[in-house]
Amino acid sequence: MGNISSIRIFRRRIKTPAAAEIFPEEIIAEILSRLPVKSLLKFRCVSKSWRSLISDKHFIKSHLQISRKDTNFTRHWIIQTFLFENPIRKQSLKRCYLPSLFSGLSSDPLEIDFPIENYKGGVWVVDSCNGLVCISINEGRHFLLWNPSTRKYKKLADVDDDDDDRMKLIIIYGFGFDESSDDYKVFCGFSNRGRGGTIAKIYSLRTDSWKRIEFLEEDNLGLDATGKFVSGKLHWGRRNNGPDYSNWDVFSFDLGTGVCGNVAQPLSYVETGFSPSLSVLDGCLCVLYNSPRTSVDVWIMKEYGVSESWVRIVTVPYMHLPLSNPSIHTPSLCVGPKGEILFKLGSDFLIYSPNDNRFRCPKMRSFGAFLEAGVYCESLVSLV
Repeated sequence: MGNISSIRIFRRRIKTPAAAEIFPEEIIAEILSRLPVKSLLKFRCVSKSWRSLISDKHFIKSHLQISRKDTNFTRHWIIQTFLFENPIRKQSLKRCYLPSLFSGLSSDPLEIDFPIENYKGGVWVVDSCNGLVCISINEGRHFLLWNPSTRKYKKLADVDDDDDDRMKLIIIYGFGFDESSDDYKVFCGFSNRGRGGTIAKIYSLRTDSWKRIEFLEEDNLGLDATGKFVSGKLHWGRRNNGPDYSNWDVFSFDLGTGVCGNVAQPLSYVETGFSPSLSVLDGCLCVLYNSPRTSVDVWIMKEYGVSESWVRIVTVPYMHLPLSNPSIHTPSLCVGPKGEILFKLGSDFLIYSPNDNRFRCPKMRSFGAFLEAGVYCESLVSLV
């Protein structure tokens, strides 16, 4: 008995060394940067040093880079806008784990703990960037920046904050990150009712304010509604005057300098019958050239701004498309681990495999009609 008591006393006297005394801080940071956001939010309570580390902007940036490079998409989610039966709240948001779509396993869309309650009208996902999601509420009259992973959000000041703005109709949107000023920005383009012309405003997260900027003056811009963010710029497909897409081009707006421009297309798809659409694939600008009932060519710009870097990564035939009247002209969402391409087609997801030239539809339980879908990556990016 004496020996047993001595052992117990000895064990109580042993001081369990802290993690910092075992591993250098650099190793701890490296380990933590590879963990999901949900775990890191819990680990902030371990110690003051861990809380400081996880909140550090350099750690947040490193964690984001690792998550974005994950080829298995274990930190990526699909966010969807669903039709809602409530006549006041016309739409709701849900999310779906991206790897489950490629795995072939059935899955349920999950309800999102949306931070705003009792909102009127519909909600619309403008875009996502670095884990932040920009939400439009009530047809663009209100905007919200939201990190679904940390559940933090910021309601922006109303864009129509003066009487003159109330006479305008928001026709184009955009959301992205200005690396030159380390700032997240929201773009709104207005059609000036009754007066002609177009004006625009940009919201800066750093200054928490909207600013009117110089923009195109044409009455009919012909731009897509939502801009695609790549390499510090917003991009819209633009159809110029004419009944077909022969004058279609890619219009750009630099969030840092405010300079407008055009991006050269890969080829001159001028044949009648081709309908192009703009997208983002693997962080690259992407154009889908659709020939209805035949095929769609998917091109990406490997090196932004270099016209010679356009590469056609795949031609998707429609012969095996499991839908009637097939036509893929909506943006692609991502390329999966095995080179499969995920498309949104109407209120369905569609996966095309270039290896066997086949389509398949992911199995979704409790799945209703949805209006739109986008991909966001988990992150610790702050809105403060």
